[in-house]
Amino acid sequence: MSKYIEKVENLTLPAIPLRGLVIFPGVPTSFEINSKLSVKALKQSALYGGNVFLSAVKNPEKKEIPPVMFPMGIVAKVKQSLKLPDGNYRVLIEGISRAELVSAQYSQEYLLANVLKKTIHLEDNNSIKAQAL
Repeated sequence: MSKYIEKVENLTLPAIPLRGLVIFPGVPTSFEINSKLSVKALKQSALYGGNVFLSAVKNPEKKEIPPVMFPMGIVAKVKQSLKLPDGNYRVLIEGISRAELVSAQYSQEYLLANVLKKTIHLEDNNSIKAQAL
């Protein structure tokens, strides 16, 4: 049986709530954002090394501010953002690792999340379990 080490890191990052979209670690994904809350968080991500916390919204039909997000999400790196003619942004991100939302506060027109970034390191990278994790 292979042994694994779970590294946990406490981070504070801008949060982008996702409606109808789930993102996984290691998968580059492109999506469009149009809410002022998400655009402001995207712009603030430059101050945090281009990293953001992404999590799905519990009730996507409701337009709550701030939105209620699921506690599990992902830390992602913003690879590219492009402002479209209609004012929306097209964003290309790559998931880095899973993250657990500890708390979120609404400050300066965007969400700032305290998260626990969780990275798993395995001793035996060739096993089926290692590939699955």
